[in-house]
Amino acid sequence: MRRRSWAALATLGLALGAGCRERDEAQATGSPSEGERAEARQQLQKQADELADAASRTARAAGEVAKQEASEVNERVKEEAPKLHEDLSQTAQDVSQQAREIARDIREEGSTAAEQAVEDPLTGSVSGTVARASGGALHLRDADGKQIVLTTDGDTQVKRGGQSTTLRALQPGAEVRASYVIQGENWMARQVEVVSPPKR
Repeated sequence: MRRRSWAALATLGLALGAGCRERDEAQATGSPSEGERAEARQQLQKQADELADAASRTARAAGEVAKQEASEVNERVKEEAPKLHEDLSQTAQDVSQQAREIARDIREEGSTAAEQAVEDPLTGSVSGTVARASGGALHLRDADGKQIVLTTDGDTQVKRGGQSTTLRALQPGAEVRASYVIQGENWMARQVEVVSPPKR
């Protein structure tokens, strides 16, 4: 009876020893226990939280940088806007001044041209045969037979052989050379010179 009890106790001891050895071997071979797995999950969660926090801080920092840059741009615009407005205003004044100067030059040139036209009217000369000289007009025919009418007035000078004469003294058929000025639609005779008497 005692032998059987000792044998049972020995068997129980061996079984307990085997269980302890299996536990120690499991720990030695690296198979994680439930506690170790829970601790690993906690570590991973902590790292994920840290990464999320770092990303959030980075996003906030980027937002601050963007806000700062936008603020600086607005400040530059505010600083440069008055100068830009002043430059545009000055440019507009310069253009206006140039326009006034051009208009003044055009008026002066037009006035000068008009004065020049008065001082130096269009002039010319013509040669032909006297057709008729009366009523303040001298009618000539040129070499092509075309009729030319010159207006005469008290300032028209008539010469024959270097001597002064009158329009009435001009006989039809006499060859003359006349200088004139253009006044409107009229050719005003200024000097008429007899080149040769009428042919008989």
